[in-house]
Amino acid sequence: KLSDQLNLTGTLKANENVDITSVVSEKIKYIKFKEGSFVKKNQILVELENNEEKALLKQVEAELDEAKLNFIRAMKLVEEGNASQAMLDKRLKEKRKYEGQYEEVIAKINDRIIKTPFDGMISTKNFSVGSFVKPGDVITSLYDIQKIKVDLYIPEIYSQKIKNNQTFK
Repeated sequence: KLSDQLNLTGTLKANENVDITSVVSEKIKYIKFKEGSFVKKNQILVELENNEEKALLKQVEAELDEAKLNFIRAMKLVEEGNASQAMLDKRLKEKRKYEGQYEEVIAKINDRIIKTPFDGMISTKNFSVGSFVKPGDVITSLYDIQKIKVDLYIPEIYSQKIKNNQTFK
């Protein structure tokens, strides 16, 4: 039995990897991961300060509640014939405006909660609680190592002997 033996050096790579960054400039409030641990998809890794956004949310919620009540009142008045359709349309416009502002504030709050895009292993953290991060700052990295990729450079004379799904040690 004859066999070819070829010793090669290569690089193991994660199936997927991503640098975890922020999309806003803000201070880190909480870090909710341990370096080197496995995390699940959509697990919260980092929370940034969001006190201003929460205060704004309360204000917009109050405005939205009032706009909804005004719209309901205007609908009743129009049904009774005591108000114009133009007034109802104006109340509807106000309600939709505040609904949009509400969704905008919720999006800003969600931008301050950084979650994992897939299951994987967390690398080292590059920042601590209280650090100020900007968009593009790499807080940590996430690696999917359920499957791994191997980068090998094989001499050309062996290229014809390599086949798909071939096992190697």
